[in-house]
Amino acid sequence: MLLARRLLRILFINLDIDIICAVVVTYVMRISYNFLSNLVFSLCIGLTIMVLIRTGRVVF
Repeated sequence: MLLARRLLRILFINLDIDIICAVVVTYVMRISYNFLSNLVFSLCIGLTIMVLIRTGRVVF
């Protein structure tokens, strides 16, 4: 139960960072895609990095 809470907390922190990155890329840097596309890219990258880091901590 404690592990599930910890993972949910980390997931929500990761989602917040991903949303901030998507906003910055869309509105500050003016990259060509719209916000929804940038959000999907940001979520994919952020969640993949989170899974790789978590897997690395468990395996090694």
